[in-house]
Formats: sequence, structure tokens, C-alpha cells
Amino acid sequence: MPPPKIDDNDAPALGRAIDSLDGVGTTRAKEFRARGVHTLRDLLEYFPRDYQKENAECPIGELSTVGIQISRGEVVAVDLAGGRGRTRFEATLADGNARLALCWFNASWLKGKIVPGQILRVQGAVKIRGNIPQMVQPTWQVIDPAAEPVGEDRLRAVYAAGAKLPSKFIEELIGDHIESALPEIEEWFAPTQLLRRNLMGRAEAYKSIHRPTNRREALRARRRLVYDELMLLQLGLGL
Repeated sequence: MPPPKIDDNDAPALGRAIDSLDGVGTTRAKEFRARGVHTLRDLLEYFPRDYQKENAECPIGELSTVGIQISRGEVVAVDLAGGRGRTRFEATLADGNARLALCWFNASWLKGKIVPGQILRVQGAVKIRGNIPQMVQPTWQVIDPAAEPVGEDRLRAVYAAGAKLPSKFIEELIGDHIESALPEIEEWFAPTQLLRRNLMGRAEAYKSIHRPTNRREALRARRRLVYDELMLLQLGLGL
């Protein structure tokens, strides 16, 4: 059962058109509208379909197969394999103690972009192939060897998305605007009712469903929003 709609009012933040938000160009605005997202209000109602653990940057030898991992190393080998539209670009990173295999499909354009001697920071899911950790289709960037480690252990929201509208972009866009929108979300129940039913506040629920600190908090947020939906159904039946 989907959580209920936010109050349909003329609140200045919630009523902002989706294409007025920073970073949302014509293409992404079209993708959002195809998903029923026309305003910031609609964006807050575009709830995650799942959550994924993301870990802080760590040495290659400490990578885990659980969640999203971040690591770095020197490119020590590259190779472009395959042909006729079925290319596979491969690279190997080393950090002095361990090695990490990287693989991108249909990415011949990476030849000349990723070369031996560079220091890369990579992010993605890790699998073990022949006793060596491997990332397939990781995000990457060239960094200075002295660059500080990044990231933190956290739970990342995963949204229904596409090639032109990545889940990470949706997550970051909501993160950029949720704080300005929360004050405009009105509470429906008295504090005594929330306490009696062990419910979090309505604005807190919208924040926690998008940016939970753990899965338990995400479930509590969803419970509150589903409670609101059930209350609306009961009121409708009563009327």
C-alpha cells in the first residue's frame, strides 16, 4: 500500500516545479514527469524501492562482498577485449598489499582514459573471482595519491531509475532539497496519539524514509506513512 500524498497546498518549497531544481535539465525533467514527478512535493513522494549499505573507503585487502565498497589503487594493467559491439575493458588496481580487478562492458572509450600509473578511486559492488576481488561497472575517478579517504558507513536509498535518471542522482537531489521542504509538511495527529501508537512525526517519517540511518528507522518511517493512508481510508469509509 503506498504512503499518502503530502497536503496539496501552495507551499512555496513543495510547489516548486521539478525542472526548477538545480541539476534537473530538460532530459531529466522529462524522465521525472514520465514517472509522475512534476514538483518537489512529488519528488518527496517518490519513495525508495530498497536500501543498500555503503561503506567508507578502505584498502583493497579489506573490501567486503556486502554492500557498496570504495577503494583506491594504482592502475598496473589494462586490456580491451572482444569486438563487434561486445567489448570489455579491464583494469587492475594495486595498493601495495592486494589487487582489485575492474571490468566495464561496451566501454571501449575507456581505452586511453584509464592508463597504467594513474591512481583511481573506484566504487561499486564487489565479487570474488579466482580469489581476487572484482568490481563490474564501477564508478571511478583519477585522484591525487595524497587525497584523503572519502565516504562513511551508511544506508543508501535505492530508487526506481534508468540510464538517463540514475538512482544516485535522485538520492542526491532529494538530499539537497528535503530540509527546505520538511517545515511545510503538516502533522496530522496530536503528540499523545503519536506516543500511544508509537509513531514518529510525519515530517520525520518523510525524512527517514529517504535518508534512514538504518533499516529499522526506514521501517518505522514506512509504518507511519502507511498508518496515515489507513486513517484516510477509514475516514473515507466513515464519510
